Amino acid sequence: MLKIKSLSTGEIARRLKCNRGTALKYLKELKTKKQTLETRISNTLNLWKLTLFGNPILIGDCAQTLKQLPDESIDLIVTDPPYGYGFMGLDWDHALPSLQSLKECLRVLKSGGFAFIMCSPRQDLLSRMICRLQDAGFETGFSSISWIYHTGFPKISGVSKNIDKRAGVEREVVGKAERLGGFTCQAIRNIATGYENADKVQARVENIKNNGGFNITAPSTIAAKEWLKNNSKFSLWEWLYNSISPNKHQRIYR
Repeated sequence: MLKIKSLSTGEIARRLKCNRGTALKYLKELKTKKQTLETRISNTLNLWKLTLFGNPILIGDCAQTLKQLPDESIDLIVTDPPYGYGFMGLDWDHALPSLQSLKECLRVLKSGGFAFIMCSPRQDLLSRMICRLQDAGFETGFSSISWIYHTGFPKISGVSKNIDKRAGVEREVVGKAERLGGFTCQAIRNIATGYENADKVQARVENIKNNGGFNITAPSTIAAKEWLKNNSKFSLWEWLYNSISPNKHQRIYR
């Protein structure tokens, strides 16, 4: 077994009988897997500490895990499920919560109990999510809560960049940034580590770091410049659905 810490990249390459580039690639892959494993261990320890004080934490697909809970045993549901964007190309965000999982949420929620569920502001996803909540049996005749914030970054892509992309023109890289919408490479890595597609995110973060940071690009077309000029300061918003389990005992006042 090689003691990697005591060897240079060149020495590791010689022992593995490969070139330095290949050895460096192996080392980066090992580092990524090590960070993923360390985060999973840390998360497990944190969960163990929480359960010491009588706070049971169930981990798994909620459509299956919630079956362990009795009917009407939960006072409140607050959740930030996948939005269906396919955020950053990650598999877990390609679909909305399943109808089966929402039915399980309704079953365990006490009669008249509230469920606050985050959702994308995109109209197609909004409408599908409301219909899915109704199909599951939730009452949705309430006003949603709008969460507006001035940090973060576009969940799909920037409009100005898309304008240039459709025009088939390249954007000039005018600088580098350590942060993207308030998120550093380390923050993005921490968010993704230990979850599905963690390796994919880790690889992207490493590429960004090797590139010297996030690219800051200047718009090329007139349309892209006009868009950026008029929308340089933007707010992002998301919806928090306010739904309720049908109250079997008393009338609900809105």
